[in-house]
Amino acid sequence: MCISVLISIYDGEKPQLFQSAMESIWDHQTLKPKEIVLVKDGGLNTELEKITHDWKEKLGDKLKVVSLPKNAGLAKALNEGMKHCSCDLVARMDTDDISMPQRLEIQFDFMEKNPDIAVSSGFIKEIDKNGKTVSVRKLPLTHEELITFARTRSPVSHAAAIFRKSAVLAVGGYPPFKKAQDHALWSVMLLNGYKFANVDAVLYAVPVNGDFFKKRGFSHLVHELAIIRYQRKIGFIGFSDFVKNIIIRVTIRLSPTIIKKIFYKYARG
Repeated sequence: MCISVLISIYDGEKPQLFQSAMESIWDHQTLKPKEIVLVKDGGLNTELEKITHDWKEKLGDKLKVVSLPKNAGLAKALNEGMKHCSCDLVARMDTDDISMPQRLEIQFDFMEKNPDIAVSSGFIKEIDKNGKTVSVRKLPLTHEELITFARTRSPVSHAAAIFRKSAVLAVGGYPPFKKAQDHALWSVMLLNGYKFANVDAVLYAVPVNGDFFKKRGFSHLVHELAIIRYQRKIGFIGFSDFVKNIIIRVTIRLSPTIIKKIFYKYARG
């Protein structure tokens, strides 16, 4: 087995964070991936193009750059990128986060020892601007727990996920949503009997700042409601969960920032 790393980048990303993300998933890994597939979701600014060019010069064939003519959104970008992943094991990565040095080694070992698991991730730590850990987002570990968990929240940390490409393609890839497309995908896969699990380890770091909760207002709610309707449509959740999820999401997203912070602290476990 081997691992392909799948990344999507668009013009709005911060160059310094992109550079750090690339270093974390290649330079600092105890187990290197076979390749990194980088999807340029539309045109990039000069700084991002330079970083991309420099990494291509450094990695050669180990970096596959896939260019989309215009911004198509994350779901379409990842579906296109999967076509260029030569490994069945695909690890996701975002361009503004950090993978822990042993991330790929831990995930490769876990997936190799558990061939029945189609999708897995681990814990994520949130860090401040100085790199200090603010909190740790934990998720249930077993498939049985995750089926229940997925009816209200995403069972897998998308940016730290590793999955079997064959399983994802078997259900049609990422559904065409602008946000939370991963939760929609996991719902379809669980509905189709694919097994999930998470490892009991911090695999990933996400920078957080004061804008984190401001971005999770009405616009975020619209996308979440679309996912809830989708889950109901495909039969992943029943009517009671459908109503409960709508009430919870509307209450949280339209609440003052202080209420969002309290709920978020409770929800991340």
